[in-house]
Amino acid sequence: MSSGIATVLSDLFDQIAVAVFIISGSGSLLFSNRAGQAMIDEGWPVRFTNGVLTGIDTPASEALKKALDKRHADGASDQAICLAIAGQGRPSAIGYLRAIPGADTSASMLLVTQTGRSTAYGIEGLASSYNLSKAETRILKHVVEAQSLPEVAQRLNLSLPTVKSHMRRILSKTQCSRQADLLRIVEGARAYFYRPRSEN
Repeated sequence: MSSGIATVLSDLFDQIAVAVFIISGSGSLLFSNRAGQAMIDEGWPVRFTNGVLTGIDTPASEALKKALDKRHADGASDQAICLAIAGQGRPSAIGYLRAIPGADTSASMLLVTQTGRSTAYGIEGLASSYNLSKAETRILKHVVEAQSLPEVAQRLNLSLPTVKSHMRRILSKTQCSRQADLLRIVEGARAYFYRPRSEN
């Protein structure tokens, strides 16, 4: 893979909280995003051994190899793979093997997510992506819990005009015209996108 393509992929995929791996038909690792590299560094739920991406144990490694073989034998895509079962203080980890759309290559994309994990990437990720202040993020969290603005004001011991002012700024920053549109964005961001939070 050329360094220019790797740079473009890094810029794009490093904003995704889900681990992204691009692997060859033989399992060789061609690319990993920041979240994927963190998993490799930790050695869980995937490992990088002798240039090949593997599972943490024999069953997971065999499941990954079988999915890759199936993908190349009959073009199968969107295969779910159990990479780890919850236990010993760790959540389950699921991999989704996908063909790379429009690519004339045997490479596949493996997306890895951990189940039962906190959804901090949702609201916190949205907050950092749209540069919401800490106060705006706190308001947003309460609104997402289906609280009305008066309830948010009461719970946070703020005046209603202050809460409304924060909500107007949140809507403006997220380019939403209504709270319902904002809630759809939050739901869509539950576990996927993040950017390092800037200090407010």
